[in-house]
Amino acid sequence: MGSTAIHGITEITCALPAVRLWGIDLDVIHSAHGVNRLVSEEEQARARKFLIIKVAERFLAGRGAVRLILSHHLGVDPGELRFQSNAHGRPSLLGFPQSLDFNFSRSRSRAVLGVVHEGRIGVDLEHDFDDPSFLQAARIILSEEERKEFAVLPDAERHSCLLHTWTTKEAILKALGTGLSVEPSHLNTQGPISAVRILIEAVQVSTMELQYLVPWPGTRMTVALERRPFSPGGR
Repeated sequence: MGSTAIHGITEITCALPAVRLWGIDLDVIHSAHGVNRLVSEEEQARARKFLIIKVAERFLAGRGAVRLILSHHLGVDPGELRFQSNAHGRPSLLGFPQSLDFNFSRSRSRAVLGVVHEGRIGVDLEHDFDDPSFLQAARIILSEEERKEFAVLPDAERHSCLLHTWTTKEAILKALGTGLSVEPSHLNTQGPISAVRILIEAVQVSTMELQYLVPWPGTRMTVALERRPFSPGGR
């Protein structure tokens, strides 16, 4: 798949080895690709539960884009793909022997899909926003050690720092397969940007390779890669 092979999907340069990262314009995908023919009946039923039409359209566009991209990587028709989820809701492919892992994140009209053939990947995409009440979330996002460092930051830097930490922890927890079943405050990130060693009460010590990106103006994202043998469905 070239960077312009599918209207609305472009490849994002990622420095992490073996990672392919795709940027998705959900509104373009929905209008250009007839997503209803790509998604399952179950996914269409979920979309009908949304009260806001645009939200439903973007949900379906995201699911359709995932199928388009993964079908390219696997060399199959999008309709052949089947998915399963682990106990924490993390999806993986069902019925394919290839050790391919993927992770998806969306924010407003944009989304990203990370794909890797070795290891486990997590991605989190967020739009920048200005809401002073977000700072109250520091107590549930930051570990005790991180809160000490956060407390001495200038006021002007706190919002950006907290959002950066949130995207990092989301990406790490998604790569681990736990999602928010592990409280972000139980995760402590220390070390250089390229290799963060983490310890969570419920999960073994693990080393993550991280990359921070700005895929579109006004957004930020983190890619987390854990290099270990792939296990379908996650932990």
